[in-house]
Amino acid sequence: EERVKRSASRAVYVSYLRRVGLLVVALIFVVTGVSSALRIVINAWMINWTSEMNVVSPSHTSGYYLAILFSIMVCSVVLSFVQALSVGLGGLRASSSLHDSSLSRVLGSPQTFFDTTPVGRILSRFTNDQELLDKELPATMADVLHCFCVAGGGFALAVVAL
Repeated sequence: EERVKRSASRAVYVSYLRRVGLLVVALIFVVTGVSSALRIVINAWMINWTSEMNVVSPSHTSGYYLAILFSIMVCSVVLSFVQALSVGLGGLRASSSLHDSSLSRVLGSPQTFFDTTPVGRILSRFTNDQELLDKELPATMADVLHCFCVAGGGFALAVVAL
């Protein structure tokens, strides 16, 4: 028996995102975008702080710059937590929904399917597909979104710098 490997179609990803939920997807998108923007703000703040320290009489103390930097970093950490929680819960929601749908389709198959297909093969395929839904797909989609937000932030920064 040969093992067939295929890539998932775009419809699979769209179905997954629908099952995650529009509000959760929007929340993940916004939080990822703001988190990426905060990373840029942190870098800009550090540049501002170090350039101010080279002045003979700085306008603010190091404590001022450190307090602002700390507050921006706390916001960034909170947003990262919200993003991870949203991706995890959204992925769980989609995975559970797809599991229920897949299980009902397998159990609704005709008896000839179960007579000709070994139970081990059915279980192996079902568990492997479910493992991909549980572990890899949420992380991959979050990584892709993060890459788009970082690229978009870099593009926006380049436009502003012009």
